[in-house]
Amino acid sequence: MGFTLKDYSFELKIIKNNMPKGLMGFQKGELNPSKSLEARKRTSERLKGTMLSALQKRKISRSMKQVLKNPDIRKRWYKFPTGELNPTKDPKVIEKIRLTVAKRPKKKSTCFKKADSIFSLYIRNKHSKEGMNQCITCQKWFPISELDCGHYISRQHHSLRYSEQNVAPQCRSCNRFHEGRKDEFALYLIKKYGTGILEELHKQKNVIKQFTCQELTDLIEHYKSKLKELL
Repeated sequence: MGFTLKDYSFELKIIKNNMPKGLMGFQKGELNPSKSLEARKRTSERLKGTMLSALQKRKISRSMKQVLKNPDIRKRWYKFPTGELNPTKDPKVIEKIRLTVAKRPKKKSTCFKKADSIFSLYIRNKHSKEGMNQCITCQKWFPISELDCGHYISRQHHSLRYSEQNVAPQCRSCNRFHEGRKDEFALYLIKKYGTGILEELHKQKNVIKQFTCQELTDLIEHYKSKLKELL
């Protein structure tokens, strides 16, 4: 005796809604954008009553396990507890997935990358005019997207990595290919903050600072709010 689609609907829903790349045209666990909602409904209606053999049932079960091994898919699955995409409303299952996602520690490298990105975006937008900003060393104007967040003291010194007094918008040529043009950068800092700024920065760079993921997350939220005020 075979199994009907209805008997195995739970596993089928998981696979259809969370299909990884390469399976049936679904990309990254999202629903196939090439098919409309009406087309998916017609397919569902057409498959009603289809008989599944024991072998097909085992294949579906193995596929479902492979799908749920992907942490990104589990995370997206948990985000839809209303049943819109989540194939089950079982609170025990939802809680289990939530705890699995919560236990995964954040990588510090990922936190640094996000913090650097939002801090750079804020600095480049801080004194911009209609999407343009001036490189502080060569004095040329560039779109914000073509500028870097240049550091006078290298960002390997964490105590000054996110110091607004230590950074300024620079073009890619000055920042990457001319080692930041430190002489011109120093003149800019003295003009803006006074003669004691260079000595103060060199003292601060010797302070040992080790960021935690939580500190970086707070910093990200802080500069997100400041950037929102600017824009």
